[in-house]
Amino acid sequence: MVDAIIIAFSNCSTSVFAGFVIFSILGFLATELGVEVQDVVSSGSGLAFVVYPAAVTRMPVSPLWPSSSSRCLITLGLDSQFTMVETLSTALFDQFESLRSRKPLVVFSVCFGLFLAGLTMCLEGGIYMFELFNWYSAGLSVIILAITEIVVVQYLYGFKNFMRNIREEMNIYMPLPLYGYWAATWLVITPVSLGVIFLMSIYYFVPAYWGDYTYPGYIQTLGWFICVSSIIFIPLGAVYAVWKGDKRGSELIKASPDFCPHHIRKLRESKGAAAKGHPRACSGTPTTTRDTRKGGEEDVPPPYSNGSSGYSNHM
Repeated sequence: MVDAIIIAFSNCSTSVFAGFVIFSILGFLATELGVEVQDVVSSGSGLAFVVYPAAVTRMPVSPLWPSSSSRCLITLGLDSQFTMVETLSTALFDQFESLRSRKPLVVFSVCFGLFLAGLTMCLEGGIYMFELFNWYSAGLSVIILAITEIVVVQYLYGFKNFMRNIREEMNIYMPLPLYGYWAATWLVITPVSLGVIFLMSIYYFVPAYWGDYTYPGYIQTLGWFICVSSIIFIPLGAVYAVWKGDKRGSELIKASPDFCPHHIRKLRESKGAAAKGHPRACSGTPTTTRDTRKGGEEDVPPPYSNGSSGYSNHM
């Protein structure tokens, strides 16, 4: 928990510091060119690959700043790739456990696939492809995914259930002030902020462009396909769950008994099922019960409760 708090504050502090640096450079370049700040550049790749190089060459000791800026961009790119590769590879390992013994091959395959996907952005017209992806892939889709995640976890599954998972199953100490902070953040501040950002993004949305060139309509349509490709699996998953017919009505928006720590689920599966009379579920901490009739010990996963009684999702 301490590490998570440190990372969160470091991330926010870095963003604030980067904002001061950006506007300092924009103000310097605007003064040098004799124009307003908003006329220097709007945003996007031009900020990093056009404005920064033009600004640092006008600063004192100009050879020093381009190398520093390049190292900063390389470090930022590597950090981003670490996150992307780890996200994809971890998802593959969780879904296909047999791949865990071939981690180097899987990671190499993911990196090589991303390399091939990015080759089109290195061609002569690659900047147009880059801007199209930059415009549609990390905008509304990310906000929609974040809103869906916060609603499902904190409201449908339940904030109290989620906090109990953190404290009991992950064995993380949660003092009362920190508990109140997460309650205010996850239940109020984050949903409201995401809702405002989503509405403002729609209100101020403009078609993708690069410089003075606005992409034609069929390219804009391709961009919307890029945007929808990452969020279409949410309604598709819902349709599949309804079509499968295992759950109906309110059961579709309640946590499944299988929603539990992975190692506990594996323990239960290895034993076949929970003890007779217990729900087919699992607990946050495995326990050992003694079989007094046989004089031996047998690992039996105790029942797992997502709420105060049964599988409740009330907050």
